[in-house]
Amino acid sequence: MVNTRPAQQKTVNKMENLRTKRDCIQVRFRSSRIQVILNGLSDTRKNRKDLNNKSRVLTPEFFRANKSDIKLNPRKDLGVPQGSPISATLANIYMLAADNAINKFVISHHGLYMRYSDDFLIALPDNYQSDFSECYENIKSMLSSIPNLTLQGKKTKLFHVSDDVVENCTNRFISGAERGKNVIDFLGFSFDGTSITIRDKTISKYYHRMYRKIKTITTSDGYTLKGKHISCEKLYKRYSYKGSLTYQKRKAAKRNVKLNKNELKGNFLDYVMRAQVEFAEEPIERGTKRHMQKIRKRLKGKFI
Repeated sequence: MVNTRPAQQKTVNKMENLRTKRDCIQVRFRSSRIQVILNGLSDTRKNRKDLNNKSRVLTPEFFRANKSDIKLNPRKDLGVPQGSPISATLANIYMLAADNAINKFVISHHGLYMRYSDDFLIALPDNYQSDFSECYENIKSMLSSIPNLTLQGKKTKLFHVSDDVVENCTNRFISGAERGKNVIDFLGFSFDGTSITIRDKTISKYYHRMYRKIKTITTSDGYTLKGKHISCEKLYKRYSYKGSLTYQKRKAAKRNVKLNKNELKGNFLDYVMRAQVEFAEEPIERGTKRHMQKIRKRLKGKFI
């Protein structure tokens, strides 16, 4: 929740606009180990992918014969199976009453309300700072009026934005809460009052996975257990610009060839590049700009 001046609403709108436009991430149900085994497949990355591509995972007869292995929802009266594509639709339907009530209240205060799944942001003009506590309590009351809907106190953050400065004031309004960083995180992006970047946690995860892959190569001295030389091709495809769809398309155009199915996947850097196009004036690529130097440094020039 943010107490802000109207001028900052353009920035908040840009953050939501990118989320609605981006198409780089597909959320797929990751099949459980038991489902892989029931289909006669070993538990590998390739077989899990093959299983996800099936139009039907189990036949009704096979399901009934093995239903004792299915883990049931411990709360039988609530929720849907995890990973179900209908979850987001049902969540939006369930939130209609809360969305309408909160949006009407926020608009009456000349503010802005946005929600994506279970993440939402409220921005109120600076002139409501004096009675912000009352506004906050009203919003909490609206949420609590919806059955089984709980506002997570640990995840709730309150900020004051003024003159390009973000101040975290969560501890003023939530008893026992930590003050936290003076940065607003929303839908994968961070806003510090002056610039928008991809949040640090996302960048850290990207580098952690990249370094883990490099460590696998370097600790084995560049060779598999069978004595075969390990190529860094997969490393570059997953974690460098060379594996991005943008680079692959440019390369294919020069060679006048079509991309195959594997080359059409792209990687995380495609998302970064699309975000940079959307936020043209923001330092979106700052966190990944030197990724090639980092790869080469970790490889120590010993591997190709």
